[in-house]
Amino acid sequence: DRMLAAIGLDRGKAYIANSDANEVAVISTRDWTVERRISLQASPSSLLLVPELNLLLASNWRDLSVSEIDLARNTVTNTIVLDGRPTYLAYDPSAKHIFVSLEDQGAIAVLDPSLKLVKRIALAASQPTGVAIDANSRRLFVSVRYAVLALDPDSGQELHRVAAPAGVDALE
Repeated sequence: DRMLAAIGLDRGKAYIANSDANEVAVISTRDWTVERRISLQASPSSLLLVPELNLLLASNWRDLSVSEIDLARNTVTNTIVLDGRPTYLAYDPSAKHIFVSLEDQGAIAVLDPSLKLVKRIALAASQPTGVAIDANSRRLFVSVRYAVLALDPDSGQELHRVAAPAGVDALE
């Protein structure tokens, strides 16, 4: 099991996915106390904070889903079940798309902010995990088994591939 955090420094909060308890703990970065816990129906594994939408996104690896958490109401407002195991998430502010790596499918799911599936990008690689977007250069980076791919986030076309050691799972 993974326990990952998404930190919103501008809000003085850290959000911690607690997979075993099906919850997200909200921690104050001022005194490191737990302010509240947000219950989920699923088991969160990674989180992505999208401040401009006041949302926290959670990939739920056991349930093959992604959930949207409204931070104003501290509740899950939407969940989409995907046909693969979601690992990491990235948000593209210019296209307003959410990229979700589907590790067991060799693909990236592209969602809109309402979690509607926009498209699926099939990769010529296996075990995609980490995803990161460079909105300025319009590149989506994906860590896969033994490489990091640079994709055009709009077309899904692979632009470059760089060899990487096994175990490169996360991109920041």
